[in-house]
Amino acid sequence: VKLLRVTRMARLMRGLPELFILLKGLRAASRSVALFWVLWWILIYVYALVFRLVTDGPTVYFNSMPQAMNSLLLDAILPNHAHYVRAVTEENIVFWILILSFIA
Repeated sequence: VKLLRVTRMARLMRGLPELFILLKGLRAASRSVALFWVLWWILIYVYALVFRLVTDGPTVYFNSMPQAMNSLLLDAILPNHAHYVRAVTEENIVFWILILSFIA
């Protein structure tokens, strides 16, 4: 059964060489994109940590590290989408990941 699937994929790739080229390009770019995301999250984490240490006591945006990171991401980097992301996230926290993956 697996061999049959592999032969079907091989036939599909021979029939659509453009699709194969696109998939190879996506694979080549995925490392750079993943590295960008990791560095972006590290930068947000460092700045959230600095804001948490600098602020005295509880604030609206920096009560905890997750809230500080969320505030920096939504209000500073993605201000046009902040209201929508918060509204969707109120229904289920899993939607936060889904909506951000769609926006970004």
